[in-house]
Amino acid sequence: MQSKKRGRVLYLIARIGGWDGISFQSKFWIKILLSLKKRVTIVTGEVDEEPGPMDVYPYNKTKCITVPDMNLESQAGLYINASRSNYNRREWLTTFLRKKESIINHLEEHVKKNDIIIAHNFSIKHLVPASWAALYELASKYSNKRFISIDADSPYERGFVLSNIDPEVMWILSNPEIWEGKNETEIEESLAGVRDKKIRALPGPIPLPNMFHISFNNYQSRVVKDIYGINPENIVVIPDIGEFKDPSKIRHLSDRTLLNLIKTSQIVNPKDRVSKRDVFIISPVRPVYRKNLKLVAYLADQFSVYLREQKNRKRNVFLVITHPSKDEDSYWQELQEYVRGMHISLVHLGEKLKLRREKRRDILYEEFLVSMSRMNSISVIGSSVGAWENGIVESTESMIPVSVNPLLPAYQDMVMMGFQYIPCPITRASKATEGSGNERAWMLDPAIEKFFESIYEMMFNKEKRMEVVKHNFE
Repeated sequence: MQSKKRGRVLYLIARIGGWDGISFQSKFWIKILLSLKKRVTIVTGEVDEEPGPMDVYPYNKTKCITVPDMNLESQAGLYINASRSNYNRREWLTTFLRKKESIINHLEEHVKKNDIIIAHNFSIKHLVPASWAALYELASKYSNKRFISIDADSPYERGFVLSNIDPEVMWILSNPEIWEGKNETEIEESLAGVRDKKIRALPGPIPLPNMFHISFNNYQSRVVKDIYGINPENIVVIPDIGEFKDPSKIRHLSDRTLLNLIKTSQIVNPKDRVSKRDVFIISPVRPVYRKNLKLVAYLADQFSVYLREQKNRKRNVFLVITHPSKDEDSYWQELQEYVRGMHISLVHLGEKLKLRREKRRDILYEEFLVSMSRMNSISVIGSSVGAWENGIVESTESMIPVSVNPLLPAYQDMVMMGFQYIPCPITRASKATEGSGNERAWMLDPAIEKFFESIYEMMFNKEKRMEVVKHNFE
């Protein structure tokens, strides 16, 4: 007979309830745990209630505890001060050790009370180094407990970020024996001569026998096994795509409400009128660098010219970004400036959408997406790193055609599973923008022309559109 203790799960996450992909994924996993009759305690650095109150399922069926030092902002100083230009060994080590010990002190009693400990996205330890180190020490100390690491992506995929971090920090994070149970002076002695060795280190998943790793696609499982040397028996591939909601059970917005929402949310090159005849390129992502939104904007702009010159359709084209812009303000400003010289209008819904209803007039994100399914719309996901990208799952669930960057690690798994997603030529767009950026891209590159033909068909051939979105949904 299973003991009550076996049913207790500790769920560790830096932030919950917000618009980031990890928050979205955590809802999926917590629902699974509750369906298995587990008692779930969430320990997080931050509860984000701006998108709506948290007293809804599944959160209202869990116990939630906040540990501020696990917050991304709390550890941001460690990330910023780990850069090649800012790194000061003693200052970084002092902060790192203090936060690590604080997190251990808050978590240890909870670890003792629970049989299974799940850590969500702690392997991105350049962002949460103290949390990762605390998890390592606790997993090492409590070897009788089962720890599970859920990782949307690995540091290996984020070379553009890791290249800015001082190599010594990378070495410290890759070798726990340097810092485990030691003070600043002892660690500094261990680091003597490290710089002279010109070592290269790539911090990643925790390689302990009681730590099991969930990867969202086969590419990432190979990275965990081949790059980081994790035992294959400790790796499980589980695509982060569950059973879809019935879109007919989600409230649909009226055309008037939907089009007015888009019209009043234009922030660059606003159009006086928005109609059902227009074209809507949806990017259901946060406006951050790795989502390749500048290249998506370039393709949207070129598609507007293609419509006018090749298809004789004079339609306004709107690039609609759904998520708030909280994380990379400089990139967000850069994107807006980039769009100013284009034909398209940039729409940003941001805080106008909610994830959980507080007031009757609130418009939920899922309501917006399912309502856009009846417009001339397509979701374009330009990301080249990450897991499945929540926007792909949400758009598929909402019966919207989807275009995906083939460089996304999960893309090949999607193809093998039978999803009919249009390849988005992000790499070709990048090459096209190396020049003036004003060329008729489809005239120069057959891949871009094929892309335009495909999304044109998805928008204006209603029979084909319905065939594809039904196939993907089922």
